[in-house]
Amino acid sequence: MTARALMLQGTGSDVGKSVLTAALCRIARRRGLSVAPFKPQNMSNNAAACPTGGEIGRAQALQARAAGLDPHVDMNPVLLKPQTDCTAQLVVHGKATHAMEAADYMANRDQLMGAVMESFGRLTNAYDLVIVEGAGSPAEVNLRRGDIANMGFAEAAAVGVVLVAMLGVGVAEKSGLLSAAVRSLVLGAPPKLVTVAIVFAGIISNTASEVGYVVLIPLGGAIYYALGRHPLAGMAAAFAGVSGGYSANLLIGTIDPLLAGITEEAAQLIDPDYTVLATANWYFMVASTFLITAIGSLVSIYIVEPQLGKFDASKADPEILDEGMMQPLQSEEKKGLRWAGIAMLGVFALMAWVAGTLGLDALVSLAKLVGLNYLGCLLIIALIYGSMIKFLARLPVRDFFRGIVDAMAVSYSTASSNATLPVTLRCAERNLGVSNSVASFVISLGATINMNGTAMYLGLATLFGAQIFGVDLSMGDYFLISILATLGAVGAAGIPGAGLIMMALVFGAVGVPLETIAFVAGVDRIMDMMRTTTNVSGDAAVATTVAVMTGEIDTREMISADDV
Repeated sequence: MTARALMLQGTGSDVGKSVLTAALCRIARRRGLSVAPFKPQNMSNNAAACPTGGEIGRAQALQARAAGLDPHVDMNPVLLKPQTDCTAQLVVHGKATHAMEAADYMANRDQLMGAVMESFGRLTNAYDLVIVEGAGSPAEVNLRRGDIANMGFAEAAAVGVVLVAMLGVGVAEKSGLLSAAVRSLVLGAPPKLVTVAIVFAGIISNTASEVGYVVLIPLGGAIYYALGRHPLAGMAAAFAGVSGGYSANLLIGTIDPLLAGITEEAAQLIDPDYTVLATANWYFMVASTFLITAIGSLVSIYIVEPQLGKFDASKADPEILDEGMMQPLQSEEKKGLRWAGIAMLGVFALMAWVAGTLGLDALVSLAKLVGLNYLGCLLIIALIYGSMIKFLARLPVRDFFRGIVDAMAVSYSTASSNATLPVTLRCAERNLGVSNSVASFVISLGATINMNGTAMYLGLATLFGAQIFGVDLSMGDYFLISILATLGAVGAAGIPGAGLIMMALVFGAVGVPLETIAFVAGVDRIMDMMRTTTNVSGDAAVATTVAVMTGEIDTREMISADDV
Protein backbone atom coordinates (compact mmCIF):
# COMPACT_ATOMS: atom_id res chain seq x y z
CA MET A 1 0.00 0.00 0.00
CA THR A 2 1.29 3.47 -0.92
CA ALA A 3 0.14 6.29 1.34
CA ARG A 4 -0.84 9.77 0.47
CA ALA A 5 1.41 12.40 2.03
CA LEU A 6 1.11 16.07 2.85
CA MET A 7 3.91 18.35 4.03
CA LEU A 8 3.51 21.39 6.27
CA GLN A 9 6.15 24.09 5.93
CA GLY A 10 6.07 27.32 7.89
CA THR A 11 6.85 30.97 7.42
CA GLY A 12 8.89 30.77 10.62
CA SER A 13 9.99 28.46 13.40
CA ASP A 14 7.14 29.28 15.78
CA VAL A 15 4.01 29.35 13.63
CA GLY A 16 2.56 26.14 15.07
CA LYS A 17 3.62 23.43 12.59
CA SER A 18 4.05 20.80 15.32
CA VAL A 19 0.64 21.43 16.87
CA LEU A 20 -1.07 21.54 13.47
CA THR A 21 0.58 18.28 12.44
CA ALA A 22 -0.66 16.62 15.63
CA ALA A 23 -4.15 18.02 15.05
CA LEU A 24 -4.28 16.69 11.48
CA CYS A 25 -3.09 13.28 12.66
CA ARG A 26 -5.88 13.17 15.22
CA ILE A 27 -8.52 14.29 12.70
CA ALA A 28 -7.41 11.68 10.17
CA ARG A 29 -7.46 8.96 12.82
CA ARG A 30 -10.99 9.90 13.91
CA ARG A 31 -12.10 9.65 10.29
CA GLY A 32 -10.91 6.08 10.11
CA LEU A 33 -7.57 6.56 8.37
CA SER A 34 -4.32 5.00 9.50
CA VAL A 35 -1.99 7.99 9.76
CA ALA A 36 1.62 8.57 10.83
CA PRO A 37 3.63 11.75 11.50
CA PHE A 38 7.02 12.36 9.94
CA LYS A 39 9.76 14.99 10.27
CA PRO A 40 12.90 14.47 8.16
CA GLN A 41 15.22 16.53 10.33
CA ASN A 42 14.74 17.88 13.84
CA MET A 43 16.94 19.81 16.27
CA SER A 44 16.09 19.47 19.93
CA ASN A 45 17.51 18.28 23.21
CA ASN A 46 14.00 17.33 24.30
CA ALA A 47 14.02 13.84 22.85
CA ALA A 48 11.55 11.03 23.50
CA ALA A 49 12.39 7.34 23.86
CA CYS A 50 10.67 4.86 21.55
CA PRO A 51 9.32 1.55 22.95
CA THR A 52 11.31 -0.39 20.34
CA GLY A 53 14.48 1.55 21.16
CA GLY A 54 16.02 4.75 19.88
CA GLU A 55 15.02 8.38 20.34
CA ILE A 56 13.14 10.98 18.31
CA GLY A 57 12.01 14.57 18.79
CA ARG A 58 9.41 15.00 21.52
CA ALA A 59 7.07 16.76 19.10
CA GLN A 60 6.97 13.65 16.91
CA ALA A 61 6.22 11.52 19.95
CA LEU A 62 3.23 13.76 20.70
CA GLN A 63 2.11 13.53 17.08
CA ALA A 64 2.38 9.75 17.23
CA ARG A 65 0.11 9.75 20.25
CA ALA A 66 -2.41 11.88 18.34
CA ALA A 67 -2.27 9.29 15.56
CA GLY A 68 -2.83 6.46 18.05
CA LEU A 69 0.65 5.02 17.51
CA ASP A 70 3.71 4.26 19.56
CA PRO A 71 6.65 6.55 18.74
CA HIS A 72 9.02 5.02 16.20
CA VAL A 73 12.45 6.11 14.93
CA ASP A 74 11.13 6.29 11.36
CA MET A 75 8.99 9.27 12.39
CA ASN A 76 12.13 11.38 12.87
CA PRO A 77 15.10 9.74 11.11
CA VAL A 78 17.57 12.61 11.64
CA LEU A 79 17.80 14.29 15.04
CA LEU A 80 20.36 16.91 16.05
CA LYS A 81 21.01 17.38 19.78
CA PRO A 82 23.02 20.60 20.41
CA GLN A 83 26.07 20.21 22.64
CA THR A 84 27.74 23.59 22.17
CA ASP A 85 26.96 26.76 20.23
CA CYS A 86 28.52 25.17 17.12
CA THR A 87 28.41 21.37 17.61
CA ALA A 88 25.62 18.83 17.93
CA GLN A 89 25.24 15.09 18.42
CA LEU A 90 23.91 13.42 15.27
CA VAL A 91 21.20 10.81 15.82
CA VAL A 92 20.21 8.71 12.78
CA HIS A 93 17.32 6.23 12.99
CA GLY A 94 17.23 6.72 16.74
CA LYS A 95 20.89 5.93 17.41
CA ALA A 96 23.61 8.44 18.22
CA THR A 97 26.45 8.35 15.70
CA HIS A 98 28.94 11.13 16.44
CA ALA A 99 29.25 14.83 17.20
CA MET A 100 29.53 17.18 14.25
CA GLU A 101 30.54 20.76 13.78
CA ALA A 102 27.79 22.94 12.33
CA ALA A 103 29.86 23.71 9.24
CA ASP A 104 30.56 20.02 8.58
CA TYR A 105 26.90 19.12 8.93
CA MET A 106 25.80 21.91 6.61
CA ALA A 107 28.30 20.77 3.99
CA ASN A 108 27.43 17.06 4.14
CA ARG A 109 23.81 16.79 5.29
CA ASP A 110 22.60 15.90 1.79
CA GLN A 111 24.23 12.51 2.38
CA LEU A 112 21.54 11.82 4.98
CA MET A 113 18.77 12.02 2.38
CA GLY A 114 19.05 8.25 1.89
CA ALA A 115 18.21 7.59 5.56
CA VAL A 116 15.33 10.09 5.36
CA MET A 117 13.80 8.50 2.26
CA GLU A 118 14.25 5.02 3.71
CA SER A 119 12.14 5.90 6.77
CA PHE A 120 9.60 7.79 4.70
CA GLY A 121 9.22 4.80 2.37
CA ARG A 122 8.49 2.45 5.25
CA LEU A 123 5.82 4.80 6.62
CA THR A 124 4.11 5.33 3.27
CA ASN A 125 3.93 1.56 2.74
CA ALA A 126 2.40 0.98 6.17
CA TYR A 127 -0.19 3.78 6.51
CA ASP A 128 -2.97 5.47 4.53
CA LEU A 129 -1.67 8.97 5.19
CA VAL A 130 1.63 10.54 6.27
CA ILE A 131 1.67 14.11 7.63
CA VAL A 132 5.14 15.61 7.18
CA GLU A 133 6.38 18.52 9.28
CA GLY A 134 9.06 20.81 7.89
CA ALA A 135 11.76 22.60 9.89
CA GLY A 136 11.79 26.31 10.57
CA SER A 137 11.13 28.20 7.36
CA PRO A 138 12.27 27.28 3.83
CA ALA A 139 13.29 30.93 3.48
CA GLU A 140 15.93 30.65 6.23
CA VAL A 141 19.45 30.77 4.85
CA ASN A 142 20.68 27.82 6.89
CA LEU A 143 17.92 25.59 5.54
CA ARG A 144 18.52 26.08 1.83
CA ARG A 145 21.73 24.51 0.53
CA GLY A 146 21.67 20.73 0.68
CA ASP A 147 18.26 20.90 2.33
CA ILE A 148 16.70 17.65 3.54
CA ALA A 149 14.08 19.21 5.80
CA ASN A 150 11.92 21.40 3.57
CA MET A 151 11.77 21.79 -0.22
CA GLY A 152 14.71 19.46 -0.71
CA PHE A 153 12.70 16.64 0.81
CA ALA A 154 9.41 17.75 -0.78
CA GLU A 155 10.96 17.57 -4.25
CA ALA A 156 12.71 14.27 -3.58
CA ALA A 157 9.55 12.65 -2.20
CA ALA A 158 7.16 14.41 -4.60
CA VAL A 159 4.78 15.48 -1.81
CA GLY A 160 2.43 18.44 -1.81
CA VAL A 161 3.31 21.40 0.41
CA VAL A 162 1.02 23.59 2.52
CA LEU A 163 2.53 26.82 3.83
CA VAL A 164 1.64 27.52 7.47
CA ALA A 165 1.64 31.17 8.50
CA MET A 166 0.85 32.97 11.72
CA LEU A 167 -1.65 35.68 10.91
CA GLY A 168 -0.48 38.91 12.45
CA VAL A 169 1.49 41.83 11.08
CA GLY A 170 1.05 40.69 7.48
CA VAL A 171 -2.73 40.78 7.68
CA ALA A 172 -2.65 44.05 9.60
CA GLU A 173 -0.51 45.63 6.88
CA LYS A 174 -2.44 44.35 3.86
CA SER A 175 -5.80 45.22 5.40
CA GLY A 176 -4.77 48.85 5.81
CA LEU A 177 -4.93 48.71 9.60
CA LEU A 178 -1.35 49.82 10.11
CA SER A 179 -1.60 52.53 7.46
CA ALA A 180 -4.69 53.94 9.15
CA ALA A 181 -3.02 53.72 12.56
CA VAL A 182 0.05 55.62 11.29
CA ARG A 183 -2.11 58.34 9.78
CA SER A 184 -4.18 58.58 12.94
CA LEU A 185 -1.05 58.94 15.08
CA VAL A 186 0.52 61.64 12.94
CA LEU A 187 -2.61 63.61 12.04
CA GLY A 188 -3.72 63.62 15.66
CA ALA A 189 -0.44 64.97 17.03
CA PRO A 190 -0.30 68.56 18.35
CA PRO A 191 1.37 70.97 15.86
CA LYS A 192 4.38 71.51 18.15
CA LEU A 193 4.98 67.77 18.40
CA VAL A 194 4.20 66.82 14.83
CA THR A 195 7.89 66.33 13.94
CA VAL A 196 8.43 64.02 16.90
CA ALA A 197 5.29 62.08 15.97
CA ILE A 198 6.43 61.69 12.35
CA VAL A 199 9.92 60.45 13.27
CA PHE A 200 8.60 58.04 15.92
CA ALA A 201 5.87 56.72 13.60
CA GLY A 202 8.51 56.17 10.91
CA ILE A 203 10.59 54.02 13.26
CA ILE A 204 7.65 51.95 14.45
CA SER A 205 6.28 51.53 10.91
CA ASN A 206 9.16 49.17 10.07
CA THR A 207 7.37 46.51 12.09
CA ALA A 208 5.17 46.22 9.00
CA SER A 209 7.99 46.19 6.47
CA GLU A 210 7.68 48.94 3.81
CA VAL A 211 4.48 50.62 5.03
CA GLY A 212 6.48 53.64 6.26
CA TYR A 213 7.96 54.37 2.85
CA VAL A 214 4.61 53.99 1.12
CA VAL A 215 2.43 55.91 3.59
CA LEU A 216 4.44 58.05 5.96
CA ILE A 217 6.97 59.89 3.76
CA PRO A 218 4.41 61.54 1.46
CA LEU A 219 2.15 62.05 4.48
CA GLY A 220 4.93 63.93 6.28
CA GLY A 221 5.29 66.29 3.32
CA ALA A 222 1.53 66.82 3.13
CA ILE A 223 1.27 67.63 6.85
CA TYR A 224 4.09 70.16 6.70
CA TYR A 225 2.47 71.73 3.62
CA ALA A 226 -0.86 72.05 5.46
CA LEU A 227 0.92 73.70 8.41
CA GLY A 228 2.68 76.20 6.11
CA ARG A 229 6.06 74.59 6.68
CA HIS A 230 8.42 73.29 4.03
CA PRO A 231 7.14 69.89 2.73
CA LEU A 232 10.68 68.66 2.10
CA ALA A 233 11.43 69.05 5.81
CA GLY A 234 8.42 66.86 6.66
CA MET A 235 9.50 64.26 4.12
CA ALA A 236 13.05 64.37 5.49
CA ALA A 237 11.76 63.82 9.04
CA ALA A 238 9.65 60.87 7.91
CA PHE A 239 12.51 59.42 5.87
CA ALA A 240 14.85 59.74 8.86
CA GLY A 241 12.39 57.83 11.03
CA VAL A 242 11.70 55.09 8.48
CA SER A 243 15.40 54.63 7.71
CA GLY A 244 16.29 54.68 11.40
CA GLY A 245 13.72 51.96 11.95
CA TYR A 246 15.98 49.47 10.19
CA SER A 247 18.31 49.62 13.17
CA ALA A 248 15.85 50.76 15.84
CA ASN A 249 12.45 49.52 16.91
CA LEU A 250 10.56 48.35 19.95
CA LEU A 251 9.84 44.97 18.33
CA ILE A 252 11.69 42.51 16.12
CA GLY A 253 10.56 43.40 12.60
CA THR A 254 10.10 41.36 9.45
CA ILE A 255 13.52 42.33 8.11
CA ASP A 256 15.57 41.32 11.18
CA PRO A 257 15.67 37.53 10.53
CA LEU A 258 16.75 38.21 6.95
CA LEU A 259 19.50 40.59 8.06
CA ALA A 260 20.64 38.05 10.65
CA GLY A 261 21.02 35.40 7.94
CA ILE A 262 22.98 37.71 5.65
CA THR A 263 25.19 38.86 8.52
CA GLU A 264 25.87 35.27 9.55
CA GLU A 265 27.00 34.30 6.05
CA ALA A 266 29.31 37.31 5.92
CA ALA A 267 30.72 36.60 9.39
CA GLN A 268 31.37 32.96 8.49
CA LEU A 269 33.85 34.12 5.87
CA ILE A 270 36.09 34.87 8.86
CA ASP A 271 34.76 32.36 11.40
CA PRO A 272 32.87 29.36 9.91
CA ASP A 273 31.25 28.60 13.28
CA TYR A 274 29.93 32.09 13.95
CA THR A 275 26.16 32.38 14.41
CA VAL A 276 23.95 35.48 14.42
CA LEU A 277 20.51 35.47 16.04
CA ALA A 278 17.63 37.68 14.90
CA THR A 279 17.54 39.09 18.45
CA ALA A 280 21.25 39.83 18.50
CA ASN A 281 20.85 43.59 18.81
CA TRP A 282 17.27 43.89 20.07
CA TYR A 283 18.23 45.74 23.24
CA PHE A 284 20.29 48.16 21.22
CA MET A 285 17.27 48.63 18.92
CA VAL A 286 14.95 49.51 21.82
CA ALA A 287 17.34 52.08 23.23
CA SER A 288 18.00 53.46 19.75
CA THR A 289 14.28 54.00 19.14
CA PHE A 290 14.12 56.84 21.63
CA LEU A 291 17.58 58.16 20.78
CA ILE A 292 16.82 58.36 17.04
CA THR A 293 13.42 59.94 17.74
CA ALA A 294 15.10 62.69 19.74
CA ILE A 295 18.05 63.23 17.39
CA GLY A 296 15.94 62.97 14.21
CA SER A 297 13.46 65.52 15.53
CA LEU A 298 16.15 67.97 16.68
CA VAL A 299 18.11 67.71 13.42
CA SER A 300 14.95 68.18 11.36
CA ILE A 301 13.75 71.20 13.33
CA TYR A 302 17.03 73.04 13.92
CA ILE A 303 19.21 72.05 10.94
CA VAL A 304 17.23 70.70 7.97
CA GLU A 305 14.24 73.05 8.02
CA PRO A 306 16.26 76.28 8.52
CA GLN A 307 18.54 75.28 5.62
CA LEU A 308 15.54 74.93 3.31
CA GLY A 309 14.37 78.44 4.09
CA LYS A 310 10.81 79.74 4.18
CA PHE A 311 8.39 77.79 2.03
CA ASP A 312 6.64 79.68 -0.78
CA ALA A 313 3.31 77.94 -1.25
CA SER A 314 2.62 79.87 -4.48
CA LYS A 315 5.35 77.92 -6.27
CA ALA A 316 3.85 74.56 -5.40
CA ASP A 317 1.78 72.59 -7.87
CA PRO A 318 -1.57 72.05 -6.11
CA GLU A 319 -2.28 69.09 -8.39
CA ILE A 320 0.63 67.13 -6.92
CA LEU A 321 -0.74 66.96 -3.40
CA ASP A 322 -2.92 63.96 -2.64
CA GLU A 323 -5.82 65.56 -0.84
CA GLY A 324 -6.99 62.23 0.50
CA MET A 325 -3.83 61.88 2.54
CA MET A 326 -4.67 64.88 4.68
CA GLN A 327 -8.31 64.04 5.04
CA PRO A 328 -9.51 62.74 8.39
CA LEU A 329 -9.86 58.98 8.62
CA GLN A 330 -12.76 57.60 6.61
CA SER A 331 -15.65 55.92 8.36
CA GLU A 332 -14.44 52.49 7.22
CA GLU A 333 -10.96 53.17 8.58
CA LYS A 334 -12.32 54.41 11.87
CA LYS A 335 -14.52 51.33 12.06
CA GLY A 336 -11.52 49.09 11.44
CA LEU A 337 -9.43 50.81 14.10
CA ARG A 338 -12.38 50.72 16.46
CA TRP A 339 -12.85 46.98 16.09
CA ALA A 340 -9.12 46.39 16.35
CA GLY A 341 -9.19 48.29 19.61
CA ILE A 342 -12.17 46.26 20.76
CA ALA A 343 -10.30 43.06 20.00
CA MET A 344 -7.33 44.32 22.02
CA LEU A 345 -9.65 45.19 24.88
CA GLY A 346 -11.14 41.70 24.75
CA VAL A 347 -8.51 40.53 27.21
CA PHE A 348 -9.60 43.21 29.64
CA ALA A 349 -13.20 42.16 29.13
CA LEU A 350 -12.31 38.61 30.07
CA MET A 351 -10.56 39.92 33.15
CA ALA A 352 -13.69 41.87 34.00
CA TRP A 353 -15.76 38.71 33.58
CA VAL A 354 -13.44 36.90 35.95
CA ALA A 355 -13.78 39.72 38.45
CA GLY A 356 -17.57 39.75 38.08
CA THR A 357 -17.87 35.98 38.41
CA LEU A 358 -15.34 35.23 41.07
CA GLY A 359 -14.95 38.69 42.53
CA LEU A 360 -12.08 41.13 42.46
CA ASP A 361 -10.20 38.74 44.69
CA ALA A 362 -9.52 36.55 41.65
CA LEU A 363 -7.62 39.35 39.94
CA VAL A 364 -5.85 40.19 43.17
CA SER A 365 -4.89 36.54 43.42
CA LEU A 366 -3.48 36.67 39.87
CA ALA A 367 -1.41 39.71 40.80
CA LYS A 368 -0.17 37.92 43.91
CA LEU A 369 0.68 34.87 41.79
CA VAL A 370 2.80 36.97 39.45
CA GLY A 371 4.47 38.77 42.35
CA LEU A 372 5.23 35.56 44.23
CA ASN A 373 6.61 33.96 41.08
CA TYR A 374 9.03 36.85 40.54
CA LEU A 375 9.97 36.97 44.22
CA GLY A 376 10.61 33.23 44.34
CA CYS A 377 12.69 33.33 41.17
CA LEU A 378 14.78 36.24 42.45
CA LEU A 379 15.38 34.41 45.73
CA ILE A 380 16.52 31.29 43.87
CA ILE A 381 18.85 33.31 41.65
CA ALA A 382 20.29 35.51 44.39
CA LEU A 383 20.42 33.15 47.35
CA ILE A 384 20.80 29.64 45.95
CA TYR A 385 22.81 30.32 42.81
CA GLY A 386 24.73 33.13 44.49
CA SER A 387 25.61 30.83 47.41
CA MET A 388 26.76 28.12 45.00
CA ILE A 389 29.16 30.53 43.33
CA LYS A 390 30.43 32.07 46.59
CA PHE A 391 30.76 29.03 48.85
CA LEU A 392 31.15 26.05 46.50
CA ALA A 393 32.91 27.61 43.53
CA ARG A 394 34.55 30.32 45.71
CA LEU A 395 34.30 32.88 42.94
CA PRO A 396 33.09 36.49 42.93
CA VAL A 397 29.29 36.53 42.68
CA ARG A 398 29.24 39.92 40.96
CA ASP A 399 31.61 38.74 38.21
CA PHE A 400 29.50 35.63 37.67
CA PHE A 401 26.27 37.53 37.10
CA ARG A 402 28.09 40.09 34.96
CA GLY A 403 29.31 37.25 32.79
CA ILE A 404 25.85 35.75 32.18
CA VAL A 405 23.90 38.99 31.75
CA ASP A 406 23.52 38.34 28.00
CA ALA A 407 22.04 34.89 28.58
CA MET A 408 19.67 36.25 31.25
CA ALA A 409 18.50 39.01 28.91
CA VAL A 410 17.86 36.65 25.99
CA SER A 411 16.09 34.10 28.21
CA TYR A 412 13.82 36.80 29.64
CA SER A 413 12.85 38.10 26.20
CA THR A 414 12.40 34.70 24.49
CA ALA A 415 11.06 32.68 27.45
CA SER A 416 12.83 29.67 25.94
CA SER A 417 15.76 27.75 27.43
CA ASN A 418 16.38 26.08 24.08
CA ALA A 419 16.51 29.36 22.17
CA THR A 420 18.92 30.77 24.75
CA LEU A 421 21.19 27.70 24.71
CA PRO A 422 23.80 29.08 22.23
CA VAL A 423 24.04 32.34 24.19
CA THR A 424 24.36 30.48 27.51
CA LEU A 425 27.17 28.34 26.12
CA ARG A 426 28.96 31.39 24.76
CA CYS A 427 28.69 33.23 28.08
CA ALA A 428 29.93 30.22 30.05
CA GLU A 429 32.97 29.68 27.85
CA ARG A 430 33.97 33.24 26.93
CA ASN A 431 32.91 35.16 30.03
CA LEU A 432 33.13 32.61 32.84
CA GLY A 433 36.11 30.63 31.55
CA VAL A 434 34.33 27.25 31.72
CA SER A 435 35.91 24.63 29.49
CA ASN A 436 34.07 23.53 26.37
CA SER A 437 33.69 19.94 27.58
CA VAL A 438 32.02 20.95 30.86
CA ALA A 439 29.86 23.70 29.36
CA SER A 440 28.59 21.59 26.46
CA PHE A 441 27.59 18.70 28.74
CA VAL A 442 26.23 20.48 31.81
CA ILE A 443 24.40 23.35 30.10
CA SER A 444 22.89 21.19 27.36
CA LEU A 445 21.67 18.74 30.01
CA GLY A 446 20.44 21.60 32.16
CA ALA A 447 18.40 23.07 29.28
CA THR A 448 16.47 19.79 29.30
CA ILE A 449 16.07 18.86 32.98
CA ASN A 450 16.99 21.90 35.10
CA MET A 451 13.62 23.59 35.48
CA ASN A 452 13.72 25.07 38.98
CA GLY A 453 11.67 28.09 38.00
CA THR A 454 9.07 25.92 36.27
CA ALA A 455 8.79 23.59 39.28
CA MET A 456 8.12 26.52 41.59
CA TYR A 457 5.60 27.94 39.10
CA LEU A 458 3.65 24.68 38.91
CA GLY A 459 3.44 24.58 42.70
CA LEU A 460 2.29 28.19 42.92
CA ALA A 461 -0.31 27.68 40.17
CA THR A 462 -1.72 24.67 42.02
CA LEU A 463 -2.03 26.64 45.25
CA PHE A 464 -3.63 29.48 43.28
CA GLY A 465 -6.27 27.15 41.83
CA ALA A 466 -6.96 25.64 45.22
CA GLN A 467 -7.45 29.11 46.68
CA ILE A 468 -9.91 30.50 44.11
CA PHE A 469 -11.96 27.29 43.89
CA GLY A 470 -11.93 26.56 47.63
CA VAL A 471 -10.12 23.21 47.49
CA ASP A 472 -8.84 22.06 50.87
CA LEU A 473 -5.34 20.63 50.70
CA SER A 474 -3.87 18.24 53.26
CA MET A 475 -0.21 17.88 54.19
CA GLY A 476 -0.12 14.83 51.95
CA ASP A 477 -1.41 16.96 49.08
CA TYR A 478 1.34 19.53 49.65
CA PHE A 479 3.94 16.76 49.57
CA LEU A 480 2.41 15.33 46.38
CA ILE A 481 2.39 18.79 44.76
CA SER A 482 6.11 19.25 45.47
CA ILE A 483 6.96 15.85 43.98
CA LEU A 484 4.76 16.17 40.89
CA ALA A 485 5.78 19.80 40.26
CA THR A 486 9.44 18.76 40.27
CA LEU A 487 8.89 15.77 38.00
CA GLY A 488 6.54 17.72 35.74
CA ALA A 489 9.08 20.52 35.38
CA VAL A 490 11.78 18.05 34.34
CA GLY A 491 9.45 16.71 31.66
CA ALA A 492 8.52 20.17 30.35
CA ALA A 493 10.09 21.27 27.09
CA GLY A 494 12.37 24.31 27.11
CA ILE A 495 9.95 26.39 25.03
CA PRO A 496 7.41 29.13 25.88
CA GLY A 497 4.18 27.90 27.44
CA ALA A 498 5.44 24.40 28.26
CA GLY A 499 4.43 24.81 31.92
CA LEU A 500 0.74 25.06 30.98
CA ILE A 501 0.84 21.55 29.51
CA MET A 502 2.23 20.02 32.70
CA MET A 503 -0.33 21.73 34.95
CA ALA A 504 -3.00 19.16 34.16
CA LEU A 505 -0.80 16.46 35.73
CA VAL A 506 -0.43 18.31 39.03
CA PHE A 507 -3.98 19.70 39.20
CA GLY A 508 -5.62 16.35 38.57
CA ALA A 509 -3.64 14.63 41.34
CA VAL A 510 -4.87 16.96 44.11
CA GLY A 511 -8.35 17.75 42.82
CA VAL A 512 -7.77 21.30 41.60
CA PRO A 513 -10.17 22.09 38.68
CA LEU A 514 -8.50 22.22 35.27
CA GLU A 515 -10.34 25.49 34.64
CA THR A 516 -7.50 27.07 36.62
CA ILE A 517 -5.34 26.79 33.51
CA ALA A 518 -7.63 29.28 31.72
CA PHE A 519 -7.06 31.85 34.46
CA VAL A 520 -3.32 31.30 34.67
CA ALA A 521 -2.87 31.39 30.88
CA GLY A 522 -3.54 35.14 30.83
CA VAL A 523 -0.39 35.87 32.85
CA ASP A 524 1.63 32.82 31.86
CA ARG A 525 3.90 34.69 29.45
CA ILE A 526 4.84 37.26 32.10
CA MET A 527 5.80 34.53 34.53
CA ASP A 528 7.36 32.31 31.86
CA MET A 529 9.95 34.97 31.12
CA MET A 530 11.18 35.12 34.71
CA ARG A 531 11.19 31.39 35.39
CA THR A 532 13.14 30.80 32.17
CA THR A 533 15.73 33.30 33.37
CA THR A 534 15.91 31.32 36.60
CA ASN A 535 16.45 28.05 34.73
CA VAL A 536 19.17 29.50 32.49
CA SER A 537 20.98 31.15 35.42
CA GLY A 538 20.96 27.80 37.21
CA ASP A 539 22.48 26.06 34.18
CA ALA A 540 25.36 28.55 34.18
CA ALA A 541 25.83 28.35 37.97
CA VAL A 542 26.03 24.55 37.98
CA ALA A 543 28.39 24.53 34.97
CA THR A 544 30.68 27.03 36.73
CA THR A 545 30.67 25.04 39.98
CA VAL A 546 31.40 21.76 38.19
CA ALA A 547 34.21 23.42 36.24
CA VAL A 548 35.81 24.64 39.49
CA MET A 549 35.53 21.18 41.08
CA THR A 550 37.12 19.51 38.06
CA GLY A 551 39.76 22.20 37.52
CA GLU A 552 38.43 23.09 34.06
CA ILE A 553 37.94 26.83 34.46
CA ASP A 554 39.99 29.88 33.63
CA THR A 555 39.11 32.43 36.32
CA ARG A 556 40.90 35.15 34.38
CA GLU A 557 38.13 34.97 31.77
CA MET A 558 35.52 35.60 34.45
CA ILE A 559 37.35 38.65 35.75
CA SER A 560 37.79 40.13 32.29
CA ALA A 561 34.46 39.00 30.80
CA ASP A 562 35.57 40.40 27.47
CA ASP A 563 32.44 39.26 25.64
CA VAL A 564 30.05 41.34 27.79
